[in-house]
Amino acid sequence: MGLEEATQYIFRAIGYEPTNAQWEVHRDPTRHKLVTGGERAGKSRVNAMEILKHWYVDKCIPKIENGLYWLIGADYEGCRGDWEHLVEAFARLGQIKQLTKSIDPALMVLTDGTQFVTKSAKYPEKIATVAPDGIGGCEAAQLDYEIFLRSRSRVAEKRGFLSFTGTLEEEEYTSWYSELYQVGQSHNNLELKSFSIPSWSNKYVFPEGENDPEILKLKAGMTYERFMERFAGVPAPKTGRVITEFANVIHVKECPFNKDLPVEIGIDVGFKGAYAVEAVQEVNGQFRGIDEVYLTGYVTEDVITICQKKPWWDNVIGGAIDIAGTQHQGMTSPVEVWGSKGKVALVYKKVNVEDGIDLFRTQLKQHPVTLQAGFVFDPKCRGIISEMGGGRSPLSEGGGIWMRDKNTGVALRKNDHGCKACIYLLANKFLYTVKGDRLPHLRFTGEPARQTFRGR
Repeated sequence: MGLEEATQYIFRAIGYEPTNAQWEVHRDPTRHKLVTGGERAGKSRVNAMEILKHWYVDKCIPKIENGLYWLIGADYEGCRGDWEHLVEAFARLGQIKQLTKSIDPALMVLTDGTQFVTKSAKYPEKIATVAPDGIGGCEAAQLDYEIFLRSRSRVAEKRGFLSFTGTLEEEEYTSWYSELYQVGQSHNNLELKSFSIPSWSNKYVFPEGENDPEILKLKAGMTYERFMERFAGVPAPKTGRVITEFANVIHVKECPFNKDLPVEIGIDVGFKGAYAVEAVQEVNGQFRGIDEVYLTGYVTEDVITICQKKPWWDNVIGGAIDIAGTQHQGMTSPVEVWGSKGKVALVYKKVNVEDGIDLFRTQLKQHPVTLQAGFVFDPKCRGIISEMGGGRSPLSEGGGIWMRDKNTGVALRKNDHGCKACIYLLANKFLYTVKGDRLPHLRFTGEPARQTFRGR
């Protein structure tokens, strides 16, 4: 029995009749799938039925271990819709041996020993425990790209599958989910295919399809971009980003701290806006953002205390800061505080905004031969990743993408803190100068200046 025949058989057994758009997802053999859907398009059911299908097909393959499948949501409650569809399906098959009442977490054990478990993205460290046979991402656009990366690595051992479904979130940033949708529309090396299920494909809710009166009312009552994302399930292009070269699939990767290499820090001081510290190591000519401190409401002394608890702290040899960090404003300047409390020698110089942006964007470009970007970031660097359009800001209030004014094209002075911290670092490393600029007395030399500064 082939995949399509097996899929039809198990769906008939539970009375599931997928729409044409849903069937396109189920019949495709691609290992990893990403589904964007309009509201009321039946995304949760599609996700549950994909997992059911894989369970049934996997049963035909002899195994030493019992099957294991996960559902991951932004929190446990985010798994509820997909979970209820899954439980209903196995109840109809008479396969449930054990079932918890709670959703946080939930556990279902089948008569053949297969386990289904809910996971919360609030605890990403718990995602790296055992290797499941497959993972379903629930309302996946609300998850971070780090969760996708962790999920892909967890199913690798058993050559498992991913099924991520969700409604595109209307945010002022271009999310990783929209980005991966575009990747999955053509051949790629991620074994990924993307699908869109528009709201009107659900004929049970909108009998007249795209011309259903309710769909036409919705389309007339909102912008084209919002309608396409919320009801057509298709990402609408976002314009106005300052850092246009950034893409999660290119610039976000695991960048573990290398204890044998020095660390340099870029700093942008802020209180109401983010106070950003970007920790960077250079590996084989590539700059790697290994970690960051990205907070609001903290003064320099507090930020230094937090940095001193980081595993990379003792490797810091120096850093760069905005020239405004030399200002006292009635108190000790940030440069002096970093020197006295942190024992870190910081360099500083005036950097023209657009020149700094060009310098940063140049480093983000891929090498024409190796295709490696000149600057990459660990998923932990959520602040700067969000500024470049790669995901949600870690700040509870504010934050987001660094944008240009729609009318003037000027880069706005907000949501730029992590990017500016890296720009200061690059500008000083590459001896960037402006007319009339005087080089500061401290320069990056490649020597462990901070250790000398500490008197070691």
